[in-house]
Amino acid sequence: MERKEFQEEQQYLERVERYIEKRIPILLEKKAELRSDIGKGRKDMWEEGRHGVNDFDDIVDICLRSEGIVADEKQYIENLKELQKLEKMKENPYFARIDIQDEYGPAEAFYIGALGLKDDKTFDMYVCDWRAPISSLFYGFDVGKAWYEVEGRRLDVILQRKRQIQIEEGQLQNIYDTDSSMHDAILGNILSENTVNKLRVIVSSIQKEQNTAIRKIDKKAVLIYGPAGSGKTSVGLHRLAYILYHQREQLSAKDIVILSNSNIYHSYVSGILPALCEDEVSQSLFQDILRKGLPFDIRTEGYYGQYRSLQKDGGEKELQIRKSYLELKYSKGMLEFIRKYFEEYEFVLPDLKYAGHLILSAEDLRRKVTRINYGSFKRKYEGVEDTIRKLYEDYFAEHKEEIYTDIEGKVQDYISQQELEVLYIKAKKQVIQNALERLKERNRLDGEVQLLGIVKAFEEKQSGAAMGMYARLQADMADKNLWYEDALLYLLVRIYMGEVKAYQNVLHVLIDEAQDYSMLHLTILKMLYPKSSYTLLADVCQAISPVTTIGSYEEFQWVFGEDLEQLPLLKSYRSSGTINALAFRVMSRYQKEYSQTYSYFQREGKKPQYIVSRNKYVTIHKLLKGLEHYNMVGILTKDEKEAHRIHGELTKCGEKVQLIDKPYDEMKERIIVLPLVYSKGLEFDAVIACDFMQEATGDSFASKMYLACTRALHELFFVETRELPAQWQECGEYLVMVKE
Repeated sequence: MERKEFQEEQQYLERVERYIEKRIPILLEKKAELRSDIGKGRKDMWEEGRHGVNDFDDIVDICLRSEGIVADEKQYIENLKELQKLEKMKENPYFARIDIQDEYGPAEAFYIGALGLKDDKTFDMYVCDWRAPISSLFYGFDVGKAWYEVEGRRLDVILQRKRQIQIEEGQLQNIYDTDSSMHDAILGNILSENTVNKLRVIVSSIQKEQNTAIRKIDKKAVLIYGPAGSGKTSVGLHRLAYILYHQREQLSAKDIVILSNSNIYHSYVSGILPALCEDEVSQSLFQDILRKGLPFDIRTEGYYGQYRSLQKDGGEKELQIRKSYLELKYSKGMLEFIRKYFEEYEFVLPDLKYAGHLILSAEDLRRKVTRINYGSFKRKYEGVEDTIRKLYEDYFAEHKEEIYTDIEGKVQDYISQQELEVLYIKAKKQVIQNALERLKERNRLDGEVQLLGIVKAFEEKQSGAAMGMYARLQADMADKNLWYEDALLYLLVRIYMGEVKAYQNVLHVLIDEAQDYSMLHLTILKMLYPKSSYTLLADVCQAISPVTTIGSYEEFQWVFGEDLEQLPLLKSYRSSGTINALAFRVMSRYQKEYSQTYSYFQREGKKPQYIVSRNKYVTIHKLLKGLEHYNMVGILTKDEKEAHRIHGELTKCGEKVQLIDKPYDEMKERIIVLPLVYSKGLEFDAVIACDFMQEATGDSFASKMYLACTRALHELFFVETRELPAQWQECGEYLVMVKE
């Protein structure tokens, strides 16, 4: 790069920094003024304002004072956000520059940063926000013909320059005129850095396919899928920031929910939106949604409880029976059966009578209500109730004098007209109430009763695999202690019946590790969030429990239908090339097309080691001594019991190690010991995997091995008590074999 160009970039950086330095004191002064105004307004409202409402003037006074305070508070918040943005931009105001030429004039330079910066007086754009339409040119095109969209209108341009700019602590370090290959090289440098216990902002290294996924907002649901390390979680979080930027009038952070099965994930991703000056969004565990949707006295094992139960070796016969039930309960057939059951539900209707007079027969009532399209089961039932209520209202209105006479005949003493009217209204309410109670009793409108009826009817239509399913559920219901899958079915039935209300205020849901859900889970979520759009992040190769999880991307399509767009991320960027070579070999053994479908970034690194150890605790302790230069080290185990053992032994050796043995924990230390199942979505500089290679073969084991491999960025160790099993000898060429 010529020195002249570097100097020009230095001058522009200084110009931007001068504006920031000039702007901050102005905002600080304004902040103090607004704080003073808010305090004064509240004081005046208390001391001089009206505290009671006696007439219209009182209402006007209270409203005017309140509106003034609210306006000042809004300005204060906006001022504070602007200050926070400028403080962030002081260190690194932008990372790229593009020069574009359109048909109307000479080329113009635009600088791109994590946040936008515009002169509040001249409206000069110093830095374009990475989410702005024009910024898509940097991510989506090389030098040459290009285009971008503004409000649905395509603008064709010539991209004359695409420059990466490296700024650290406010100092210009380097500038590179780049194309896609150079962009990959820069990305390689970023990936070679040590990780931290928080997901990082990636706006300076977003790849073309990632950019497409982030900016796709014209579909109700978007499934972003790809191999481990392809950036799905980062893309998902940056997509939320993009949606908030472009749909600010339609939704805000409070309208968005991030859904997962683990608090570990929540703590890991919590810094992305604030780093981009967006408010943090709500994060929920599916288990909390389930808990809220069930009666308070129902106990259930939970998602990870189900996983542990299905991993047990003992009780093989009972385990196989449960698995056969699970396949049915999570099947399309069951979901279709439940949907059809409620769509075609025939209410048992009563004859409508009063004092021995038939108002309307049950058959005539049926003909009346079936003529109306009510929609959902709940609305249909409410429609039947409304029809019954109206029929009685009309009857009482038409026969008012007769009913008055009937009431007077039952009362021996004289009653006034007013008392007669009260008794008339009471009689009407009572007869309506009795009819509605008869309706409910005859239709057994209780979620528990309906679930049992559905499972019994479904079992009767199945082959021998379903035998005993109803009896088991009936016993568990009586004990108020459900298997996880039965709790899900119970929640779905309660939603259909209207016993659980939908979250109408949620407008976007992001679901991470979506392959670890089932079609039953997704159907529940789609019904609970009827007004929401969705971002789904998935990799079916990481589904470590094939019985309970999504098996193919077509299953997402089955749930969301034409509303879903599938966007693949085809390249893995996380692990070194040597680690990915092993991971891809493991998966290709069970999915022959895996290596043809996906690829990985060729970053240099050490070969994974396979260590046969006589004392794994001593070996792990020794390995940790050689990994002290890393920020994050993960020790992965098969289960919680082994995690506890390793944590205890390392603690005795004086290591500062954090144990994560439940999904509600957060990563706080440099060295983490955790079961493999809790490591989803996480990454570590180095990973030590304990006793994994001795497992049985199969698709499930391949997924576990793949997951363990791809948690590591730079170094991977397998600590085993025996030699590499015969069935895995083919992986030997990807490993350094060590004996201790």
